Amino acid sequence: MEKGDTKGKKKSKKTSSRESRKEKPSNARAHTRKMGEGASNSQKKEKPRVVIVPGNGCYPVDDSNWYSAVATALEEKGFECLLENMPDPNRARESIWIPFIQDKLKAGSNTILVGHSSGAEAGMRYAEKRKLKGLVLVSACYTDLGVENERQAGYYSRPWEWKKIRENCEWILQLASNNDPFIPEKEMLHVAKNLDSEYHCLKGRGHFLGWQLPEVVALIEDKLKTEEKE
Repeated sequence: MEKGDTKGKKKSKKTSSRESRKEKPSNARAHTRKMGEGASNSQKKEKPRVVIVPGNGCYPVDDSNWYSAVATALEEKGFECLLENMPDPNRARESIWIPFIQDKLKAGSNTILVGHSSGAEAGMRYAEKRKLKGLVLVSACYTDLGVENERQAGYYSRPWEWKKIRENCEWILQLASNNDPFIPEKEMLHVAKNLDSEYHCLKGRGHFLGWQLPEVVALIEDKLKTEEKE
């Protein structure tokens, strides 16, 4: 998805792609993410690490949408959190993003991967072949929605291996909105059905391009607390 991640929902005039980027106001302070910043050594050992994969067009990521705010909030709660600029940020090709998530971001069995829009599709494809602690999908879809730029990204070139994704993740959370301008809710519901995800539809939130998304932090904390009780 391109600049700002505008996913191609069919409107009166067809867009070339979805864009996920929304720039911060000029007086906003950009954050430089450092792994584990703000967390004590004991906290970092106790909690899984979190990797945030943005939508396409989100460059720099620290100045895009809710990513930096969520990373900061998680680190303040003791999580090691990694948010980095993605290579090929506008086209978000699978052939480039998946190796980067594996080799640079090092998402693994003790990682919670949070993916937004193109990042959600990357997260799903990543989990087809690799173990994750948890997968958080924000504005996920399963087709290219008839948009050429999305088709070329590569994620939709073959059937989804839903069973393998489920087996490789201890749990899957999904956030959707009833008025996403780019992704019909039926797309997100199809993903939820096939992944048996914990589905949360937040009314009136569009494509989640705002500066805050505290629900991600709260849901991750709740999921881990529930695990501790079991």
